[in-house]
Amino acid sequence: MAAPVKSSSEGQSVEIGTPAALFSVRVPNVLPFGASRQQYAVSSDGQRFLVNLAADEGAASPITLIYNWKPKQ
Repeated sequence: MAAPVKSSSEGQSVEIGTPAALFSVRVPNVLPFGASRQQYAVSSDGQRFLVNLAADEGAASPITLIYNWKPKQ
């Protein structure tokens, strides 16, 4: 979320505008044991976000399993 902030020229008052969503993300509801509750990090300049997202269940990578493998001798 972000909201515009204006201060008076004499610095005596602050006006905060309506908050708006910056982007939509789906973070996991269940965290692994011992994991931090914070699911994001903001760059020092405030221009970028690193977000821990929930993996899409339909986007799983294939796994290749090789069994009874014996190296050439």
